[in-house]
Amino acid sequence: MKKPVFSSLLKYYAEDRGIVIPLTAVGIGLFVTLMGVTTDYARQQVLQSKLAISLDAAALNAAKYLNQKQKLEEELQRYTNANFQNVEQGNPIDFKIKISNDKTRLYVKADAQAKAGFSGFFSKNKMMRISAETTVILDDVAAEIVLTLDNTGSMLHELADLKDAAKDFVKEFIKLNTPHKTVARVGIVPFAESINVGDNNTAFVKNDLNDWAGEKWGGCVDARGNDYDVTEASIATAPYTKFYNPCNSSNDAGNNKWYGNNTDNDNCNTGGKDFKYQKSLDTNLGPNKGCIKAKIIPLTTQLGSLVSEIEQMEAKGGTQIPLGLSWAWNMLSPDWQADWKISTPTVTLPSEYRADTRKFVVLMTDGANVYRPDYHTSYTAMLEERSTASKELDTKTENLCKNMKEKGIVIYTIALGSDINANTLKLLKNCATSPDYAYEIAKSSDLKLQFQDILKQVSYSMSGVRLTGVTDSDRM
Repeated sequence: MKKPVFSSLLKYYAEDRGIVIPLTAVGIGLFVTLMGVTTDYARQQVLQSKLAISLDAAALNAAKYLNQKQKLEEELQRYTNANFQNVEQGNPIDFKIKISNDKTRLYVKADAQAKAGFSGFFSKNKMMRISAETTVILDDVAAEIVLTLDNTGSMLHELADLKDAAKDFVKEFIKLNTPHKTVARVGIVPFAESINVGDNNTAFVKNDLNDWAGEKWGGCVDARGNDYDVTEASIATAPYTKFYNPCNSSNDAGNNKWYGNNTDNDNCNTGGKDFKYQKSLDTNLGPNKGCIKAKIIPLTTQLGSLVSEIEQMEAKGGTQIPLGLSWAWNMLSPDWQADWKISTPTVTLPSEYRADTRKFVVLMTDGANVYRPDYHTSYTAMLEERSTASKELDTKTENLCKNMKEKGIVIYTIALGSDINANTLKLLKNCATSPDYAYEIAKSSDLKLQFQDILKQVSYSMSGVRLTGVTDSDRM
């Protein structure tokens, strides 16, 4: 009875062996298909991620062209293609763009195609479609910038080009403001061996007992002592002293004989019936001798006052860079809010140090720090006739740059001319926020292009573009 059953099993086994190979083939096919589909899916996810990253970068960079749709699309295409290399040749990325009515929100969707892998063998469409979307918000960032401009005698033949470059800069920068929002403010600091804060700013200076020969104080001030000249200390902490050039009858270049007794050889002693003041006292003779003409202009949006003061610049005197830098810092420091007394309905200037306000200084000079003991300068009282005076001015420059950068102030430097010594070039390069922000140009005719390049960088830094989550309203 058992034999027939055993025989039946043997028969069944013999007949079943024929389907092993087909089943194995089917299994291998299913495995290959599964692996192919999995590989395609993984590749699609990688490409999707890469496209998303590329689109984010493109939208952040192209958002500055929000008001130029064609340019916006060109920049999106350019930036995305530069970062997303897996796009099939001849199949450009298609963009869907939506801009909010208030011009503060940009939505971009990108549809792209790439070569399909395994799935391409079983489909007429040999391409795999991938897409990504992103939204960026444009938060306007305000900027306060001070042009610190060399007005020394060596600028005589370059000053016209400097004026043109500075005027073009302020005109274009002020245009960044709109009727609804003010984001760009400019200050001007002309400097030489003196600095003119304006004779109306009497609150900046101490009372003095000097004899002004009936003349009016010209508005120039001395540098502050006790190292206050490398700080942002306010007037309440460290007031300034009026620039006062005493009578000097020596026969050197600093000769300033403006009062005295005609019977006295030195012509600077008072008293006696022959005592008198010289006539025609001005910045060439008298207590204001050496006081530069052009005045500083604190942060403003008033183009007229900026252009007018730039036009007043004249080449005279030697170079003392710390004077320019210290007053540039005064213009940008919130510690000076009570001194400048500049307020709007929305802000008190200078603004606080914070992320939504960028602060910049552009320092332009054509020479090294000098101290000329034969001339009265804003640093005379402090440095006197020390042989180390020029080196001390370099050290003050270094300290000012360091202290300002620690507050987040971005510094650009422009060295003009081929005669600047290596030490000054190094000083300016170290002063700049980075070596890329330290420029060297040989000709004053290149100043305009250099200022415009800085303007582009500053403007770009004000874009305040950031990524945000995509919402349903963006897609509609």
